[in-house]
Amino acid sequence: MQKSHMKLGVLLFITYIFSGCDPGRTTIYSTQNCIENYQPTNLSSITSSAQKFDSSYVEVTGFYYSGFEISSLSNSKNSHYESSMLWVDFNFPLVDSLEKSKINNESFFEKLSGKKIKIRGKIDFKDQGHLSQYAASIKNVCYLEIYKW
Repeated sequence: MQKSHMKLGVLLFITYIFSGCDPGRTTIYSTQNCIENYQPTNLSSITSSAQKFDSSYVEVTGFYYSGFEISSLSNSKNSHYESSMLWVDFNFPLVDSLEKSKINNESFFEKLSGKKIKIRGKIDFKDQGHLSQYAASIKNVCYLEIYKW
C-alpha cells in the first residue's frame, strides 16, 4: 500500500513539473489605460496597405527588434526590410515598468529583441519611424505579450 502512494506522489510531482515547464506559455505586460477595442490584425495586411489602417487600434503579432535607432516589428525572424515592418513606440508607463525589471544594466528591450511578441496600439501612417523607412508606426503600445517559444 505504501509503494502505491509513493508511486502516485512521484507521478503527481512529475506531472506538476512538466505542466509548469510549458514552452508555449507567455508573459503578459499591460497598462491600465489599455482599454480601446483592439482588433486582431495580420502584420502583412497592415504593412501592405498601412494608409487603410491609419488611426486604427490593432493587436498584431510579429518578431520584435530593438537596438540603436531600431524599434520594429517584423513578420520574419530574419527580415530587416523596413518597408515591410512597423516602427514600434511603446507608451511611457509600460516602458517605465519594464525598464525597472532590467538585470545587470541590460535594457529589457535589448533582451526582447528577436523574440515573437503580440502588441496592442494605434497605427499612425504619417509617422513611418526612424528616417521614414517603415510602413507605419504602431504608437502608444500599452500591451505586450512575449511568447516563450
